[in-house]
Amino acid sequence: MKNRFDFTIPKVTSSGSFHFEANGYESQPYKYKVTGKNILGKIRFELIYPAYLNKKNEILENAGDIIVPEGTRLKCSGDSRNCKEVRMVLQDKKYSFKGGHFYIDDYLTRNADLKFTLVNAFTNKFDSTKLHIGIIKDEFPQISLSETNDSLKEGIKYFNGQISDDYGISSLIFHYTITRKGKAIRNVHLPVTFNKGSKSTYSLAVDFRREDVKLEDRINYYFSVSDNDGVHGSKSTKSMVGEYSLPNLQELNEERAEDQAQTRKDLEKMIEKTKNFEQSVNKLKRELNNSKSKDWNNKQQIEQLKEEQKQLNNELQLIKDKLQQSTQEKNQLSEIDKELLEKQEMIQKLLDEVMDDELKKLLDEIEKLFNENKEKDLNNQMNKLDQSSENMTKQLDRTLEMLKKLQVNERLDDIEKELKEAAKSQEELLKKTEDPSNSKEKLVEEQKKIENRFDSIQQKLNETKELNEKLLDPLNLDNTKPLEESIDKEIKNAKDELSNGKKSNAKKAQQQAADQMEELAEQLNRQQEASNQQQAEEDMEMLRQILESLMVLSFDQEYLIEKFDKVNMSDPKYKKLGREQIRINKETTTVRDSLLALAKRQPKIASFIDKELQDISFSQSSAIDAIDDHRKADITTNGQFIMTSYNNLALLLNEALQQMQSESQSMMQGSGSCSKPGNGKPKPGGLSSGDMKEMLKKQLQKMQNGQKPGGSKPGDKEGNSPGMKPGSQGMNMLGLGNKEIAKMAAEQTAIRQRLEQLKNEMNKDGSGNGNGLNPLLKELEQQERDLINKNINQNTINRQRDILTRLLESEKAMMERGFEEKRESKVGASENNGNLIELKEYNKSFAKQIELLKAVDPAFNQYYKKKAEVYFNLAH
Repeated sequence: MKNRFDFTIPKVTSSGSFHFEANGYESQPYKYKVTGKNILGKIRFELIYPAYLNKKNEILENAGDIIVPEGTRLKCSGDSRNCKEVRMVLQDKKYSFKGGHFYIDDYLTRNADLKFTLVNAFTNKFDSTKLHIGIIKDEFPQISLSETNDSLKEGIKYFNGQISDDYGISSLIFHYTITRKGKAIRNVHLPVTFNKGSKSTYSLAVDFRREDVKLEDRINYYFSVSDNDGVHGSKSTKSMVGEYSLPNLQELNEERAEDQAQTRKDLEKMIEKTKNFEQSVNKLKRELNNSKSKDWNNKQQIEQLKEEQKQLNNELQLIKDKLQQSTQEKNQLSEIDKELLEKQEMIQKLLDEVMDDELKKLLDEIEKLFNENKEKDLNNQMNKLDQSSENMTKQLDRTLEMLKKLQVNERLDDIEKELKEAAKSQEELLKKTEDPSNSKEKLVEEQKKIENRFDSIQQKLNETKELNEKLLDPLNLDNTKPLEESIDKEIKNAKDELSNGKKSNAKKAQQQAADQMEELAEQLNRQQEASNQQQAEEDMEMLRQILESLMVLSFDQEYLIEKFDKVNMSDPKYKKLGREQIRINKETTTVRDSLLALAKRQPKIASFIDKELQDISFSQSSAIDAIDDHRKADITTNGQFIMTSYNNLALLLNEALQQMQSESQSMMQGSGSCSKPGNGKPKPGGLSSGDMKEMLKKQLQKMQNGQKPGGSKPGDKEGNSPGMKPGSQGMNMLGLGNKEIAKMAAEQTAIRQRLEQLKNEMNKDGSGNGNGLNPLLKELEQQERDLINKNINQNTINRQRDILTRLLESEKAMMERGFEEKRESKVGASENNGNLIELKEYNKSFAKQIELLKAVDPAFNQYYKKKAEVYFNLAH
C-alpha cells in the first residue's frame, strides 16, 4: 500500500506510548499496555512421615514428581505472580487461594496428581500444570515356615523360619486349637520371640503332649505375623496350618508294641556286648596271672576296657531313656496298671544299678595298681572286676526277662481294653441298626470295621501268647480259641444279615458278639490274675525252702567254727573238719543256684543276692586256703564272714517273704473290686525312721534281757539260746546266740545303709546338712564290727543306747529342717508345667539377640536399613 510503513518494537517489557513524525508533523501519542504472564513461584513441600516408620521428616523445594510412604503428611506452600486466583486439586479435594500465596496440608493415602490452575489477573485466562505424587503402600508381612519332629519323643515339634515386612514387625504368635470329638476345647496363643526390625529368623520348640490330651484328639496349629502399620492398623499373615493327631487305642498299642520289641532287641544286643566285655576281662586276668612282667599291651587292654565300659554305659542310658519315654507317652493316653508301672520302675532301677560307677572305679584302681606294679593288690582287684562284669551280664539278663514278662502283662491289659472298646462299638452299632434312618450300606460298612478290628485283636492275642511261651516262667493262659471263633462267627453273621436287610437277625448276632467280647476280656483278666498269683505262691514256697537251707548252713558253719577253735592242728580231726568245710561249700552251691533262679523271678532283690553270694564265695575260698595253711585265726574270721552272709541273706529273704505275703493278701482282697492285682497296695521302699527305731529298741531289749543268767530271755535255760544247737557252747557274756548276733549285725548294716542314703539325699543341694549323721554312722559301723567279731560286753549295750538317742536327735533335726523322706515313682510322671507346651531351654538358645549391634541409625534410608538387617540375621 502506498505511503505504508511497518515497524516492530522489540522486547516490550513494560507499558508505554509511541507517536509518528513526518515532514515536521507529529502525530498524537498512542499508548500500549503490557499485561503480566501467570507465573508459579517456588513450591515448598514439607513431608512429615508416619511416626511408626522412624523416618526423618524432609523439606523439598521446587521438586518434581515425588514418591512418599502412605500416610505421609504433606504441607505444600508457595507463591504466584500475576494471578488473580490459584486453584489446586489433590486427592479429589479442591482448594482456592486469592492473591499470590497458597498453602495446603493433607495426608497422602493414594497415588494422585497435584494440579495447579492459575487465573491471570489481567486477562482472566487460565494456565495449568501438575505434579505426580506416588504412594508406597504398606505391604502385608511375609512368613516362611519349616517343621521337624523329634526323633525320640512323640509330640515334640521344632519350628523355624523367616518373617519380613517392608517397614517393621510388631508381633509373632503361635496359635493352636485342641479339638476333641469334633468340638474345640482349648485355644492357645503363644508369643514367639524374634529380632526386632523388618526381617528376622525365628525358632520354636513345643511339646503337645504337655497338654491334657486324650486319644483321638486333634491339634491344629499355625503362626501369624503382624506388621506395625500405623495408618490402617496392624496387618497379619498366617503360615500354613498344620495338624497333630493323637492315635486311637489300637494305634497306640501297636506303637507301644513296636517300641517294646525294639527295646528287647537293644537289650539282647547289650547282653552280647557285656558277655564280650566279660571275656575281655577274663583274657586280661589270665595274661596278668601268667605273665611275670606287665607289658604295654596289658596297659592298652585296660584302656580298651575303660572305653568299652563307657560305651556300654552310654548305650544303656539311651535304652533306659527310650523305655521311660515310651512308658510315659503310653501312660498319658491310656493309663497303665499301677502294679505294672511299679515293675517298670523296678526295671529302671535295675538298669541304674548296672550303670553305677563301681565298674569304672574298679578299672581306674586297676590302672593305678598296674602302673605302680602292685601285683597282689592288682590280682585282688582283677577278681573283683571279673565278678562285677559277670554280675553285670546277670543283671541285664534278669532285666530282659522281667521286661518280657512285664510286656506280656501289659499287652494282655491292652487287649482287654481293646475288646471292651470293640464291644462298646458293637453295642452302639446295634442302636444304629434299630434306627430306620440309617442306610443298609452304612451299617454294613461299620460292621465290617468291627470285623477288621476283632481280626487285629486276635492277631495281637496270638503274638502275646507266643511271647508268653518264650518266658522262663510263662503265665498259664487257657485256650480261648473256641470263644474267639464264636465271636468271629457272630460278627460275620451280623454283617451278612445286614447285607440281606434282615435287621432283626442282625441285632441278635450283634448283641451276642458284644457280650462275648466282654466275656473274653474278663476271661483273659481272670487267667492273668490267677497265673500271677500262682507264680507269686511258687516264689514264696521257693523262698521258704531257701530260708530253711540257709539256716541249716548257718548252724553248720557256726558249729564248725567252734570245732576249729578247739581242735589241735595236729589232731586227725583237723582234716575231717576241713572236709566238713568242703561239704558246706558244695551244699552252698545248690542253694546258690536256687537263689539265682529266685533272683530272675524277683529282680528287686537280685543285686543284694549277688553281693552276698560273691562274699560267700570269696570267704569260702579263703577259708579253704586258711585250712590248708593251718591259719586258725583266718579260718575263724572267714567262717564268721560266711555265717554273716548266710544270715544277711536269710534276713533279706524273710523280709521279702513277709512283703510278698502282704502283697498276696492285698491281691486277694482287691480281686472283688479291682480289675488288676495289687491296685491300691502300698509301694515297697526302704526303712523308715520308725522301722529303724523299732529295730534298735528290740535289739537293746534283747541285749538287756540276755544279761540275766540262764539265757537270752528271763527264764531261758543256759545253752538254749535261739540259733544255737543243743549243747553248743556259743554263748557270749550277754547270753546271746550266734544266730541272734548275726541278725543284729545284718539289721545294723541295713540301718547304716539307709542312713547313708538319707545323708546323700540331704547333701544333694550342697548344704552339707546330711553330715550331721556322721557320728551316728560311725557308731553304727563300730557296733556292726563288734557284733560280727563277737566283741560283746557292757559297752555294746551302752553304745546301743547312744545310737538310739542319736537317731532320735537326728530325726528331730531333719524334721526341723523340713527334710521329708519321699518315695516317688518316676515312671509315668508327667512333665506338664501348667499347660505351657513351649520348650524354653531349646527356645532360649535361639533367642540370643545382638541389640547393641542392631542400633541402626534412624537416618539411614530404607535401602541401608534392609542391608543392615540382612547382615544381622546372618550373624544370628
